[in-house]
Amino acid sequence: MQAALRHFTVALLLATCGIVFAQAKPDGAAASESLVARPELASQLKTVLELLQAKKYPDASSLLDSANALKDKTPAEQYLIGRYRASLTSSTGDVKGTTQALEQVLATRLGSALEQQGFIEVLAGNYLKLGSYKAASEWVENYFSKGGSKWNLRLMQAQALYLAGDYAAAQQALQRTAEAQKAVSAQASKTQLELMASSALKLKDEASYKAALELLIAQYPSPAYWADLLSRIESQPGFAADTAIDLHRLAWHVGAFEETSEFIELAEEALKAGFPAEAQAVLASGTQAGLVGKGPQAAAHQQLQAKAQRLAADDATQIQSAQAPASQDADKLFAYGYNLYSIGDKVKALRLMEQALGMGVKRPDLARLRLGAAWLRIGDKAAASPWLQAVSGSDGSKDLARLWLLVR
Repeated sequence: MQAALRHFTVALLLATCGIVFAQAKPDGAAASESLVARPELASQLKTVLELLQAKKYPDASSLLDSANALKDKTPAEQYLIGRYRASLTSSTGDVKGTTQALEQVLATRLGSALEQQGFIEVLAGNYLKLGSYKAASEWVENYFSKGGSKWNLRLMQAQALYLAGDYAAAQQALQRTAEAQKAVSAQASKTQLELMASSALKLKDEASYKAALELLIAQYPSPAYWADLLSRIESQPGFAADTAIDLHRLAWHVGAFEETSEFIELAEEALKAGFPAEAQAVLASGTQAGLVGKGPQAAAHQQLQAKAQRLAADDATQIQSAQAPASQDADKLFAYGYNLYSIGDKVKALRLMEQALGMGVKRPDLARLRLGAAWLRIGDKAAASPWLQAVSGSDGSKDLARLWLLVR
């Protein structure tokens, strides 16, 4: 913000009749109408400039006080004094003083619209720093009323409204921020999306909170975001119990497991579903993370690991010596393919699962979800996407399919 202020500096032009102060336009544009000060004030401000350049700030401040004490100042003179005062206070880090000086400048109504927008931008930011959140929001509205178009000002307004406790208004400002960003193909910042999530949480708006988490996961993924979102998906009405294993698989894949119980739960679900090789892999990752095989339950973990290892070895032997199930049993063929995927021959397994889907399984949405996720887990998003996009179940499978497509 201070850089924005320094951008609008006053240029001094020496003339034979005295000092003329011209408003400088940004980016090298031509100067607008000249602002003329009486000779006495012009002399003082010339000295102020020299003192500012020499970083003699107390002397510059004292001289500006004298200049400001002159009677019957014209708007142009008030404008110039305010500009120099803003330059001084900006240099010394006096946020309140800069704010007061810029309000003096803007009160004169002098300067170009673009220049005024720059000053207002600084003012809004200063009021945010000073904790005057309502004033910050009002100055942002002033900025846009004067033709301003920077989307980061809308974000600043959202922050001010949030800090003021007006979460609904903050949500609206964030929506307008997103619309402005879309117009210029700008990506939302992490801070912006976290503000969106927090506003929704304050308002107990579950749908908006989950939508914000999805945006965070898509752009700034982290295990914490995944864990939060998946726990909410699992607890939403209509989520089927037999879809829980698929949610836990996704959580495991994205590294969202933080507790020993999470590894154990998924391993037990995989064993119950007839996929011991998958259970073995889950337990191995839990051991590597230092969460399985330790503590008071270490013996029980070791028994579970031994069981998974034994059953996985039996499955591997049977698969190597037997043919796939009879083609008329689609569900058995799909389960066989999924188990084969866990053991190692992934491409063959995926083709068998696709074949089973084409034959007609009992739960096609769940099968599409598992097939698409399996393709994604080997890094083939092109093959995964059609299957995941086709999932339409109301048992939680559609939500999980959409989330799998966010996995990087």
